[in-house]
Amino acid sequence: MVIEDDAEILYIVYVLLTEEGHKVIHSSDLEIIKEVNTIQPDVILMDELLGNEKGSEACKALKADTATSHIPVVMMSALLGIEKMAAEAGADGFLRKPFHREELSATVRHWQNKS
Repeated sequence: MVIEDDAEILYIVYVLLTEEGHKVIHSSDLEIIKEVNTIQPDVILMDELLGNEKGSEACKALKADTATSHIPVVMMSALLGIEKMAAEAGADGFLRKPFHREELSATVRHWQNKS
């Protein structure tokens, strides 16, 4: 699952991951969080800044819910301090933007194998 409000980044991540054979569910806002329990994605890649909402708050909620706490969440951001924000939110990892294709692929494979 990819949650990213920048349409270009969302498209690029979608294309790269589908080319690798991943089934990608994507959204440009946090509305999709309501469906995580039903969808049960292997990994969630989530931007920190999603309009007026923060991905870190959604991550905290996912990690606090026993039905979704096992799903790896990787925070993505170009913000300085993303490592600290991700850790404080309970995220399993982070990707600093801009990231390389190899970083994206390796991160998804790593966390997909852990779910």
